[in-house]
Amino acid sequence: MGLVNQNGRGIPGCVRKLLNMERVFLWKPFTNVTVVARIYGNVIESRLVRALEVVRHEHPLVGAKVVFDQRHDAWFSTDNVRPTQYRAVRRTLDQQWFEEICAESKKAFNPEKGPLIRFVLLYSSEVSDLLVFCHHSICDGTALTNLIHEILEAYQSLTSDGRVNHPPIVTNFLNLPDISQNTTFKQPIAMANSQWRKEPHYFDQADFEAVHAAFWQKYRYGMTLIELDAEETNGLAKRCREHGVTVGSAASVALFAGYQKAFGMLDKGPQTISIPFDLRRRAAGCKENAFCFLVGGFRFPFAYDESADFWNNVQRFRNEVQIGVNKLEFTTLVKAELFDPTLIDARSYGLLKETVPEAFSRTSDLSSFIADSNNIAFSMAKKTRMESLYMVSSNIGRLNFPEKYGDLRLDRMYFLPGASPDIPIVLGGVAVGGKMTFSCTYHNQNNESKEVIGNKMELARNYSMSYLGFHEIKEE
Repeated sequence: MGLVNQNGRGIPGCVRKLLNMERVFLWKPFTNVTVVARIYGNVIESRLVRALEVVRHEHPLVGAKVVFDQRHDAWFSTDNVRPTQYRAVRRTLDQQWFEEICAESKKAFNPEKGPLIRFVLLYSSEVSDLLVFCHHSICDGTALTNLIHEILEAYQSLTSDGRVNHPPIVTNFLNLPDISQNTTFKQPIAMANSQWRKEPHYFDQADFEAVHAAFWQKYRYGMTLIELDAEETNGLAKRCREHGVTVGSAASVALFAGYQKAFGMLDKGPQTISIPFDLRRRAAGCKENAFCFLVGGFRFPFAYDESADFWNNVQRFRNEVQIGVNKLEFTTLVKAELFDPTLIDARSYGLLKETVPEAFSRTSDLSSFIADSNNIAFSMAKKTRMESLYMVSSNIGRLNFPEKYGDLRLDRMYFLPGASPDIPIVLGGVAVGGKMTFSCTYHNQNNESKEVIGNKMELARNYSMSYLGFHEIKEE
């Protein structure tokens, strides 16, 4: 294939070029996002399959793959992509959907063949769970919840207006800072790019499958849930209003404190918290149902003060979040786009060197990369690892979706952001139909006791519920 211009001409079915903020997830085995919808009523499989094809037509990234040109730039394309990845399984247990997420996680996506999203229906005649498992480079939690809503609408009507909602380029919608003349930002990046381009390394599907297999041989996914019914959700919302905080902040601090109390081995000093932020709220003119990755974020240090009241801790946390939202700036996003995209790939593999070193002898690309120990990608990866996180708290919040879709009723949703072994707590919150759910996902090594870690996580959850005012925990 010949070189293409900046508009992707020359690539059949080209949607657009990947931004570096999307490409950063491309070759990581644990950066997938899942949303599960609990649906009451008898889901007719043939109608659901047709509904999936409707949303695939309306949202190009649902049916996209990644094409690399001769310069190793990456482009989304809808040309010659494999059929929609869907399977149905008989539903027998309420949390069977989590076992299916674990099973999906162990199957590597193939970006160059696509699609980068898979659907699983756990069905019974009375209640079903629709699981949408997606590569983070094409989605975020809000995108997936919106997609489920559109799937249910398409299921009900089996019609479409035929419009195609092209995924926006977020840099076209945000008020981004101009750093073109800022040598403080540009010069170090230019030097890194120059050093990288002298001896670059490139990676393909075989390399990804090697690290993916090694990762899932070594690590195991875990989860604990906070499920609130409508009365409990309203009660928690009322308590939060009385203290001038949000439900998301209260749940974050409760789990933060509960985890620390249950495990009892963590540094009591400030820990770094990451708060993802839906950029649809800041991207003027961008459609709310845009299906793509549209997340920014900010970080801040936080320590739980055990001498203070729980709600005082939440108020401090909420104040930090509000400061972050008000100061939300996009210099980091702009800086990321200045890096050579293949250096972004290499940094991802540099991080995996510490996580699954055993994988780097499995392909010639990985072997030559690991032997190049002075490569700039490793120093960048080391810096990233030093900026470790204690918790990622991502709360989609209340969704104003209809409850009824023909004969089906949307009961609740579960949101599971991608979890990393380096982050103890990854919290995902979403409310629909007046019912709030928070999932806490984590990884632990297979040689650790599943029972011990699981029991501690359940204890952390119980402490969290106590902090939120639902029950008391007796000290042992």
